[in-house]
Formats: sequence, structure tokens, C-alpha cells
Amino acid sequence: MFNVIRDCNEPEELLNAKESNGPIPTNGELYESIKMITNNHCYLCESQIKSRAIEHVQAHKRNPVLKYEWNNLLLACTYCNELKTI
Repeated sequence: MFNVIRDCNEPEELLNAKESNGPIPTNGELYESIKMITNNHCYLCESQIKSRAIEHVQAHKRNPVLKYEWNNLLLACTYCNELKTI
């Protein structure tokens, strides 16, 4: 796992999703922002990302506030994303 420095503001797209209590957008401004700060690498295994998987670092099911928390969103590769659900 690597250290992520978020040197950009929370994307407007995420703020809009939070306001409407909608789904996390998986493409567009949010994805591009996370891709930039992670250098398009999985935050767990550090492999290059080949799919658009925005992952919650901490699960948001028990704490809904975490669903739209900018600091709780990173990219995960398909393999690591599937391992987290087991």
C-alpha cells in the first residue's frame, strides 16, 4: 500500500452525488482525479489499473458517511477488489 497525497480538491461530481444521495460516479472527473493521485495504480497491490474500480478504503455499509468521503475513495484492481468482498 502506498501513501496518497490528495493535492486536488474534492471533485464537483462527488459533491453532486453526495447532495443527491446518488451512486458514486465511476467515470468522468472523479475517476480522473483518483487516477491522477494514484498514478493509475491499485492502492493495495500497486499494480497498474486496467478497469474502472473506485473502491472504498473503509466499508461504508455500517457508516454511510464514508460513502462520499473523498479521502475514502481510491482505485483497486479487479483482483484486490474481489478479495475485499470475501
